[in-house]
Amino acid sequence: MPQLLAVSDDGNQVVWAISWIADERWRTVVKPFGAREWSVEDPDKYYDSIIEAVDLPSSTVIASVRVDSRIQGFIGPGLAYAYRENAAGMPRWDMVRLRLNRR
Repeated sequence: MPQLLAVSDDGNQVVWAISWIADERWRTVVKPFGAREWSVEDPDKYYDSIIEAVDLPSSTVIASVRVDSRIQGFIGPGLAYAYRENAAGMPRWDMVRLRLNRR
């Protein structure tokens, strides 16, 4: 079940939404932890993100994409970010520019 994470108004009557949903291969990173609990070994492999653009005047989803990355929020209009760490634990920030190609 998708989980809404963040919303942002781009100032052009479009609202962007970021949701997380389980990756198709989520079971490969879930391990038992105790009798009735489990742990996620790698959250980046457990989640995908769904990014949607909603046209405010018509209340219609005008764009939707699922990406194999854990986009975590907005840092400004049309600009989102993801935080992750490499195998050595070094931090990495990915910036994602969101834009519509209206023809």
